[in-house]
Amino acid sequence: MMSADNSKFRIHTSTSGSDPLPIYLFSKTPHPDAIHIPILRMTYLRPKIDYRAFDAIIVTSKEAVDALEALDGEWKRLPLLCVGAKTAEHARRRGGRVLQNAQG
Repeated sequence: MMSADNSKFRIHTSTSGSDPLPIYLFSKTPHPDAIHIPILRMTYLRPKIDYRAFDAIIVTSKEAVDALEALDGEWKRLPLLCVGAKTAEHARRRGGRVLQNAQG
C-alpha cells in the first residue's frame, strides 16, 4: 500500500500500523515523489575530430548530441542521421541539422 507522506510516496510494510518506508529511485533522472539516488554521471572524452573527413554523423542518443556539444560546435556543420525522433528533436534544439531519423 502506498500513501502520500511529506510529499513523498511511502510503502507500508505491514498492516500493523508501522511507519511507512520511503521509496528510493535509483535513476539518472529524479522524480518528485521519491528520494533520488543518481546512478549515472556522464563524463565526455575530448578527442580531436577532423569533421572535414566525414559526410554525416550518426547520432545514437540524446547523450551523444550532448557529448558532441560539449566537444565543440563544429559538428553542427555536418548533417545528422538520428536513431529516433526524440534524438532528432534534441539535436535540432542544440542547433544540429537533422537529415533523417529512423523509427528507433
